[in-house]
Amino acid sequence: AGTGALFLASADPDLGNEYDNVLTTRPRSPPVKIVHTLKPKLTAPREARQTLRALDSIVPPGRLDDLRLMVSELVTNSVVHGGAESGDPIVMVVKVLPKRVRVEVVDSGRRPLIERQVPRDHHGRGLDIVDRLAERWGTERNHETKVWAEIPLSA
Repeated sequence: AGTGALFLASADPDLGNEYDNVLTTRPRSPPVKIVHTLKPKLTAPREARQTLRALDSIVPPGRLDDLRLMVSELVTNSVVHGGAESGDPIVMVVKVLPKRVRVEVVDSGRRPLIERQVPRDHHGRGLDIVDRLAERWGTERNHETKVWAEIPLSA
């Protein structure tokens, strides 16, 4: 289990801080927001995918499959490259908006900003997969590192 509970919330600007633990929801209609805290362990990608079950009735099945794969790759990248040795948590934020879904994976890692690399063997393909699935994606860094990706709700 992760370090925090799952919080499913309507994405209303009056909700306050982005990481507030809000327990309200508007099922079946965007906007919806999930905030989930994960321990930086090898089980984190599976836990992140399982968290997305809360979106089964909200996101179309094909898009949900793409979202699960993207989340798995982003969380894996965070566990492997995000400073897991510090034990700092990983925060996954999923926002279902009227026309798209945005995933953000935030960690305390201080790795260099991501560059495109040629994958070797079975490793190094995660961000290539994200690049192929996402309509757009990127990274942000200040005192933490955030990798985000967006996919349209319709195929």
